[in-house]
Amino acid sequence: MLLNELDGYVEARNDLQDQLNKTDSRNTMLLQIDEWQRATLEKVIQTADQARQQVKKLLSSDREEIERRFREFSSKLNHLKETEDFVEDELTQLKELVHIFKQDLKQLSESPSVELHIEQSDQIFWNRLIYVKDHSTATITTTTTWSEQDEQQAIGELINNFICTNNLHFSYEP
Repeated sequence: MLLNELDGYVEARNDLQDQLNKTDSRNTMLLQIDEWQRATLEKVIQTADQARQQVKKLLSSDREEIERRFREFSSKLNHLKETEDFVEDELTQLKELVHIFKQDLKQLSESPSVELHIEQSDQIFWNRLIYVKDHSTATITTTTTWSEQDEQQAIGELINNFICTNNLHFSYEP
């Protein structure tokens, strides 16, 4: 008879263990954190790729414009050389064009017209992007009878822990 009762407790314990294993919310939360991390990294990678494409597009359009003008210049220069039909003013214009191309190339390589703005990671409030909040309440389960003084002390400790945990400050003046 006592053995049957003990077997019942063992079975109840096993059921409780199964329930405890099934309700392990840590695993679910850790998986959610992993998913948030993966999604956030993917967004960072996508944003960086988009910025790269924008830089390439903007810089290549400047370069393409210079290359187009350079082809026209080269064609005109070749034509003048082949025909040997030019005047001194045209040579002055060619000299000026060479000077302009040098300036354009220097500007293209040194200080592009494109400016890059990057939000520094130390300026991002990372702890506001993901955080954990505890919604549990303090519960005291006891089979001991407390004296009024012990009960007041326990309540005082709970209040003190709550104040410290939540970084609350207040003053009391009687």
